[in-house]
Amino acid sequence: MALHEDGTVTTVAEAYLSVLSDRGVRRLFVNAGTDFAPFVEAYARQKQSGLDLPELVVCAHENLAISMAHGAYLGDGRVQAVMVHTSVGTANAVCGAFNAATDGVPILLAAGRTPLFEDSVLGSRDGGIHWAQEMYDQASMVREFVKWDYELRDGVQVAAVLDRALDIAMTTPRAPVYLTLPREVLARDASGAVPARTSAVPSDAAPDPAAVGRLADLLADARFPVFVTAASGAEPGTAAALGRNAMAPRLRSSTRGKMREKQALIQSTTGLAERKLSRRRCTSKRSSPIPSSASSRKARTSAWRNP
Repeated sequence: MALHEDGTVTTVAEAYLSVLSDRGVRRLFVNAGTDFAPFVEAYARQKQSGLDLPELVVCAHENLAISMAHGAYLGDGRVQAVMVHTSVGTANAVCGAFNAATDGVPILLAAGRTPLFEDSVLGSRDGGIHWAQEMYDQASMVREFVKWDYELRDGVQVAAVLDRALDIAMTTPRAPVYLTLPREVLARDASGAVPARTSAVPSDAAPDPAAVGRLADLLADARFPVFVTAASGAEPGTAAALGRNAMAPRLRSSTRGKMREKQALIQSTTGLAERKLSRRRCTSKRSSPIPSSASSRKARTSAWRNP
């Protein structure tokens, strides 16, 4: 393996981590397994290599790792990266991927893949678990919850694959993406500096101005306007805009009117219930009295004591 010179990478694992850092991914939430050896070596050599790698956040469980990534995105608005262990780690991260997809959170979820080769290649299978954890289609567990999935085939495509993954994850509507990383591929030699980013995240789609104007007219003319905010809070600016609209004089007046109508409805309903109850009481007084269960028990007790 070649020596590091001027921050250049020497393995595909180092290239993967270096590209992540170069693209603005500052943390890597991990729950490690047998497929992590090339990553462990990359961090062990970091002082020697001088490479800028994402900060490792070691997690006790995959569900914790992807949940922390979810929260980190909500905190800083940057795409987050997670790495789990092959098929079993992916299975443990399914619920977190589902949550992220539902909440519109972009996460690069990567998982090792059971080595493809049985021998003769660095990183090939060396334990019985590598046969037990093999799956025909590992990505199928999360395919319905991610926007894109792919398996890294060679080190020459690391930057292209990561750029595409991050672009897709960050393009509205945002959601997780999934990569599988075979151990032999991560362990292969690589050379050169991190390539510059050649792609760009597409701008968010914007609604037709005429449609926005029509919506504004409908809200302005509505007697009882209702805002269904859903996940709009993911964009910080929407909260302030919603607050300004909710405090508009017309909307405040409509809200107070709605509350008055609701109170009147409750009062009328309560009055109707009271009138019905009063009529029932009058009817029971006119009818013949029905002895209560307590009176019946008292009469039976008296008869037993005085036969």
